[in-house]
Amino acid sequence: MKTKIALLSVLVCGISEAAPNNIYSVKEYIANFKYTPERNLAIRLSISANSESTDAISEVEAVLGQKGSFNKDSKSIDINLPAKDIDVLYKLDTISHIGYIAPREDYEKLSVKNSTNQDNRLKIKVAQRSSLPLWTLSESGEVIFIKNKDDTLTEKVERAIESEYSVEPLDEAPDENSLISYKVVLADEATASKIKNDPNYAVIDDKEDSSNVNIIHNVDILIDDKYAEVRSYFIKIKSPPDINDVKKFYSKDAFLKQDKISKELFASIFSEIFPEKIKELTVMQGSNLAIIGLDRSELMSLINKGDPRIDRIYEKNSSFSPQMNVSTSSGPGGMNLAQTWASNTGNNAWIAILDTGATLTQPQYDGRDYLQACFNTHNPAERKVSRCRNMDSTGAMHGAVSGRTGGYSNPCGIGRPVTGGGLAIDEGACSHGDSVASIALGNAAAHPAYKGVSYGSNVFAINVGTLHKVNASDATYSPRMFYVDMVKALNEVANQSANRKIVVNISQGDGVAYNSSCDHLHQDAVNAIATLKFIYNVPVIVSTGNNGYDNAINAPSCFSNVIKASSTHKDTGSRFFGANIANPMNYGTQSSSSMWLAPGVDLVFSVNNQLFSGTGTSFAAPHIAGAYALVRSALDSSVSVDSATQFMDDFFPNGIVTFNDYDYLRIRLGN
Repeated sequence: MKTKIALLSVLVCGISEAAPNNIYSVKEYIANFKYTPERNLAIRLSISANSESTDAISEVEAVLGQKGSFNKDSKSIDINLPAKDIDVLYKLDTISHIGYIAPREDYEKLSVKNSTNQDNRLKIKVAQRSSLPLWTLSESGEVIFIKNKDDTLTEKVERAIESEYSVEPLDEAPDENSLISYKVVLADEATASKIKNDPNYAVIDDKEDSSNVNIIHNVDILIDDKYAEVRSYFIKIKSPPDINDVKKFYSKDAFLKQDKISKELFASIFSEIFPEKIKELTVMQGSNLAIIGLDRSELMSLINKGDPRIDRIYEKNSSFSPQMNVSTSSGPGGMNLAQTWASNTGNNAWIAILDTGATLTQPQYDGRDYLQACFNTHNPAERKVSRCRNMDSTGAMHGAVSGRTGGYSNPCGIGRPVTGGGLAIDEGACSHGDSVASIALGNAAAHPAYKGVSYGSNVFAINVGTLHKVNASDATYSPRMFYVDMVKALNEVANQSANRKIVVNISQGDGVAYNSSCDHLHQDAVNAIATLKFIYNVPVIVSTGNNGYDNAINAPSCFSNVIKASSTHKDTGSRFFGANIANPMNYGTQSSSSMWLAPGVDLVFSVNNQLFSGTGTSFAAPHIAGAYALVRSALDSSVSVDSATQFMDDFFPNGIVTFNDYDYLRIRLGN
């Protein structure tokens, strides 16, 4: 039986008016959900701060004719009451508000709460997804708010959170200058985790990520010779302290308005000091973050200018290597795609391959639309060589281009032949990207038995494969994806997603074992993924890695909100021992469907009209990306990533692989 988290859904009262003594009117609640007058409701009554518990207990007994159940920790009283008698609650002078209101049978399902770890409960701030207020900055750096018109939001969050999760409320109101309205509650770790992963809420974390970050601004450091060449820097402007944690919870309309404000702010800042570099500035969508390449003198000019709107200037640039070490057929381990292909080949979807590039002039990519982009890092002194044509000072190209031919097609993607410094032209530098793209959407007439999963989809080839020698003693340069290039690439996908159904494939990993969510590694990348998921309904599929970990996966697959792809044998459907695998519930998700298993062993695919084979989770990921492209093609563009995932889980006859007492979904699209 599949293991899933089934969040108990309790109807939340949609009350907008307040009665005297801050007791909410529940007439609208009863009318909206059509409860009969005799329907027995479970209600939690919170005792007001200026009332004694003994007085409240006595008053409830006198007015309602029942003692109720007194909760000492939360200073509240639980009662049962027929819906027709709700108005009697207005007569209670010692009660401040109603915490719970739900049909009794639903409440009983939630009554087993905080029964363990009472001494280890977490104090958390919970916000509700909404149309958040906008913010901008004055020239002096002061944050200016454009307030949300919904003044009742805090009350809605309070009622919804307490009703759905049965947490203990705290009498702690949010700061009136906060960007969002939130409720402070006490919850055990399991409940806090569920709330954090509920798409309707955000748990606001005040912790600032500082791991592996070289902070330049406002820190006395020696700008040594290594800063002489152009390097990529993250620039953050000031903002309300909670924007980065909850920006994915904007409505799309508010998100786009904030995006416009942020871009105008960055343009204002840099037009005064580097007007010629504005064209190279990458502003992350809806964010207070931008990326720009600066040499030492430019960096010092920016620091010395001391623009009060700038909060931080920093570097952060770890890297990933490609995860390498037919699957679409009806065999036991195959995806059995013939049935799906009869009606859908994904021809109005796009797959963005973030990899080493792809040679789009190959016949396997014939008959579709094309986008290409290139985000590499160029620091020859650090043995990092960009392959991007028309690159800027950092080694990246700015934006995407359409088309597949001309100067953009050799050696792959929009890569340029790289020579000198011990480098020869490397036609094989894009082989990994071509292999991944072939599995996701290839369709070579010379090899019709080896079609890609979504062979009608359009291709967005993004070269993030900087040629790099990790150590000076390395014999050759190999392609690696750096964080800064991944963030730029994800942002460009967002730029292209307004009118396109896009799926992202990342077959890269760092080889490190993470047995829980690793969002702390690079919050900027996590935010970019969240923007794609929550604003543009774009799923991001990432391979888990090939270290043989039984309870851990690599970064970036351990980030929240990505779909994780591990490997099975294409012939038997059994788990491949070399593929990393772990319970997806440990990685910031509420769904067991956030990890899929797909063929990844001894795969055969067509590249440049030749057949090649390979093994690795690199090749499992494009199977899953192709499956999502087929689903995105069939569904309306407004369908969320989570709904598309649920559709895949419910509609297709997927297999099950049991490992470590956990049931994993193995993708199979036909009986």
